[in-house]
Amino acid sequence: MNYSALFGSTAAPSAQIVIALKARTWTAPRDCTVKASAFGASGSGGARRGAGGNATGGGSGARCTKIIKLKAGDTLTLAPGAGGAGVSTTNGTVQGNAGGNSTITGPNGLNMIAGGGGPGQANAAGNVALPGGAGGIATGGDENVSGCRGGNAAAGNSSTDVRATGGGSVPLLDSNGRGGDILGNHNQIATGGGGVGGHGGDANAGLLATGGGGSHGDGETRTSGAGDGAPGTTISPSVSLASWLLASGSGSAGKNTTADPAGLGGGGGGAYQNSTSAAFSGIPGFLGGGGGAQGQSGSATARGNSEALFGATGGACCASGTAATEKGGDGFFILEVY
Repeated sequence: MNYSALFGSTAAPSAQIVIALKARTWTAPRDCTVKASAFGASGSGGARRGAGGNATGGGSGARCTKIIKLKAGDTLTLAPGAGGAGVSTTNGTVQGNAGGNSTITGPNGLNMIAGGGGPGQANAAGNVALPGGAGGIATGGDENVSGCRGGNAAAGNSSTDVRATGGGSVPLLDSNGRGGDILGNHNQIATGGGGVGGHGGDANAGLLATGGGGSHGDGETRTSGAGDGAPGTTISPSVSLASWLLASGSGSAGKNTTADPAGLGGGGGGAYQNSTSAAFSGIPGFLGGGGGAQGQSGSATARGNSEALFGATGGACCASGTAATEKGGDGFFILEVY
């Protein structure tokens, strides 16, 4: 894929890059062309604590990109959405929270909307299928790219099955970075979160955790054990901004107890535990989705990356202890000024 298509290429070194993480008004310093991208905020995963059930990851916000001609002194108003708040429970089910819309408004009726990602879900019976949080929807751009959904959970074999799926990544290029799916009627599973160029690993067996998606590849489907994170890539130092953001983007490996952190654009790995120890999913890269966390006799926490996370967080499900998910990532903006 040509990753320079979104943020320009090395043939245009004079571009000024503006990255805005908070609400602001940006004023054109001269007559210029701006490639503006708004990213909606992401949702948080659902949480379930009880004898059985599923918890799925949240969906990420959409991307809205548009080329805008501005006169000197024209202003763009940037208003980012807030990420869905994290949730926790020591008894029962809690749905995650949706992310807010991010908007860019300006002259000549400009109104770009990058919709926030949907909340992860939770239910009390592992033999009832459960969808992941939906990706956000964008309107008003030349490119309107939907956010990446959280992982889906197929119906398990028993109401006492305990499973969790990963959250979606930021759709830097496309909507492929969904959380890993649970494909069959299996128990004790945690899937990885999506990477910016690949989905989290799917699970087609029980007693396992899958790895997070990578910046350039999908996490592997696992039928046993714990999966490795999908790879990133090695790039030249003279590359476009998009290629730089995608570098070092390997996903976190899925593990028992605690998964390792992911690379820059990688998704967090899932973590499962069938003992009294707590399970902690892998921390995603700042553009990736968080992994799911499943605990049988101990607590489960689906982690994000507090200040740097922009993707959605995974679901958390456990039979005892506390099930908790961290907040989804806030919305943000990238302006390329020519």
